[in-house]
Amino acid sequence: MRRTARAVLVLVIMFTFLTWTPHGSSAQVGQGVVDAEALKAGDKWVYKRASGGEYEVSVTDVLAGEYVTAVSSLPGVKFFRDRNWTVTRLEGKLERGDPRNFIGWKWLDFPMGPGKKFSYQTDSSFGVVDVDAVVGKWEKVTVPAGSFDALRIEGCWRNKDKSWAPCGQVSWYSPEVGNFIKRVSPRQSFGQLADFDFDLVRFTRVQ
Repeated sequence: MRRTARAVLVLVIMFTFLTWTPHGSSAQVGQGVVDAEALKAGDKWVYKRASGGEYEVSVTDVLAGEYVTAVSSLPGVKFFRDRNWTVTRLEGKLERGDPRNFIGWKWLDFPMGPGKKFSYQTDSSFGVVDVDAVVGKWEKVTVPAGSFDALRIEGCWRNKDKSWAPCGQVSWYSPEVGNFIKRVSPRQSFGQLADFDFDLVRFTRVQ
């Protein structure tokens, strides 16, 4: 009986070790649960919008617990992000757009794996929004930058009075890339937001 109990305990410990990825290590892509990648100053991602045109997102500095990032289409503004890639604050003046449409959107919730669900509430230029997200299965996704193992993340948005509740927006996150590689929003429910859907064109990860 004791041998059986010990064997079960060993198997549980081995399973936990194999599926746990410490912060800052390379995730085992294509299966299981992953933690946040440790990004570095100089990491860059170039995306193409569904409506046309490219823009670059880059890590310019790494501080304690957060990343300082820049977006080429919004020059002169520093975007401070946490390990879940959520913008927590801005420095600089936006030439266009409302800061509330950038701050507080929690696109990721590490550690993540198939079946995980997370919810949050944030403010926006069109009012308070509740977001429910579900992490789907691993998928092999091909974009201009290449083919990657990525986690599918689907979200539903609801404004405060529940008069607007679109679902079906899907993003794909790749640990190899350290960021999103693609987003698709159904135009019939998300309207012009679909113009800002994107595909990854190329990227650089500092070694």
